[in-house]
Amino acid sequence: MSTHDSVCFLLSFEDTPDVLCTRLSEYVDCVIEPSVSTSYCYLDSFDWRLHQSGLMLLQLDTHVELQEKKSGQVLHTAAINKTPVWATDLPAGGARDQLSKILEMRALMPVVCVDTRSTTLAIRDEDGKTVVRLRIDNNKCHAPNVRGHSILSPHATLLPLKGYAKEMLELEKILLEEFDLTKAPVASQYAEALAAIGRKPGDYTSKLSFRLKPGMTTGHAMHMILLHLLNTIKANIEGTREDIDSEFLHDLRVATRRTRSALTQVKKVLPPKVLEDYKNRFAWVGQITGPTRDMDVFQLDYDNFRASLPPQMRGHLEPLHEFIEEHHHSEQKLLKRRLNSAQFRKLIEEWEDYLKTEPETGEEMPNSSRAVLDVSRERIWKMYRLVLKEGRAITYDSPPEDMHELRKSCKKLRYLMEFFSSLYPAAKIESQIKVLKVLLNNLGDFQDYEVQAAKLMSVGEQMKKEGKAPTQTVMAMGVLVANLLSRQEQAHKDFSSCFAGFDTPQNHSLNRELFKPATNPEKEEKA
Repeated sequence: MSTHDSVCFLLSFEDTPDVLCTRLSEYVDCVIEPSVSTSYCYLDSFDWRLHQSGLMLLQLDTHVELQEKKSGQVLHTAAINKTPVWATDLPAGGARDQLSKILEMRALMPVVCVDTRSTTLAIRDEDGKTVVRLRIDNNKCHAPNVRGHSILSPHATLLPLKGYAKEMLELEKILLEEFDLTKAPVASQYAEALAAIGRKPGDYTSKLSFRLKPGMTTGHAMHMILLHLLNTIKANIEGTREDIDSEFLHDLRVATRRTRSALTQVKKVLPPKVLEDYKNRFAWVGQITGPTRDMDVFQLDYDNFRASLPPQMRGHLEPLHEFIEEHHHSEQKLLKRRLNSAQFRKLIEEWEDYLKTEPETGEEMPNSSRAVLDVSRERIWKMYRLVLKEGRAITYDSPPEDMHELRKSCKKLRYLMEFFSSLYPAAKIESQIKVLKVLLNNLGDFQDYEVQAAKLMSVGEQMKKEGKAPTQTVMAMGVLVANLLSRQEQAHKDFSSCFAGFDTPQNHSLNRELFKPATNPEKEEKA
């Protein structure tokens, strides 16, 4: 294979291999090689990490091919004897290494399956040596585990051979000028197959991808925001139920937290009874998903926990690993039952029905009929000033609870900025969110290390009660707790510089420009 890329063309159903070979024979020496039938599936994570990285992963009978999406160039191959779920299911090598970096904790899933009958036309020189190949593909596709096929448009792909770039360019010119064929991206067959089963690349993202209009009412805007979050929850239910990978539950929980934040932070938009009802019901979703998420986090962190220990202690941690696996299994079974419960199904159905109705207005929800730009500026500005007030009051001697409260306020501020980001200049609002994330990362580390240390101690106590905590394991876990508390202390030391990076004159100026209401009856102290 040369360094030249393959070139793909669209064909009509009348452009059969026989027809093309006959026409090409007027220009070049062309013969038809035997046809080959191939079946393969495209694999990706649920959130399209390979697509976002410009890659395609094809699973064939005996191997997988990692291809560059734009050119179709095969970057790596790896032998398989079953469909890989994790990058680590592949043998050591380039494919495994590259996929591990991209996928991280996400599982591979079949996206669309294709059956292809390929016929290659060999273009030969005067000595009868093949110098270029033109492969004609007739494809049909189906969704994974679904019967029935959709017929796809045929394609022809010019396949370069090393040392014959000139001959390839000449044939490409014939196909374009004499045959009047149209070039197509190499990945167009993938996109067409996805479209045939009702999918498109990148059709799921956990990000808030909607656009609000400044003049729309806050009631309509909130229904749009909350419906988007509900759709994210719904998209992740099946993956959470079946425990495909930990990110399904993570995304479901984040969408649930955002829902609760939207309900409580954008005030006087929903009727009080509706607000109280769904605030409590979504709090229940947070409660029932928490224990499984705790076990997920332990599983994700286990390798790092083990690596942080002295080599001679690492083997002593295995009983902890076994305990986590066992309890994750039991918590997952309980979570699956709750997600299948009438209570959960009723919540999702009733909430969706409500959000698809016309927003309510009245004396109890005066903000519902106001312009969303005005309401968003008031809410973000108020929360921004609260973050400044709380952050400036924290000293090194402040209790941990003060930093926890500041983190809650920062998360509320971040959610508000993200909910309404489409109302503001993209570069400016994104810069504000980015600055806020730096502070949130520090506060998150401070709290997460504390929480992890407490949970490890709790797990240790539970293991002792169940007779599953050898002395050496308890000692190893003690070292882990000490490491976590040491990292928390470092995060505590780093807080002042992180907050100083947020509390700057430039940041104040931009926040005032973006969010400070033009008129506000409340007396405000200068930020």
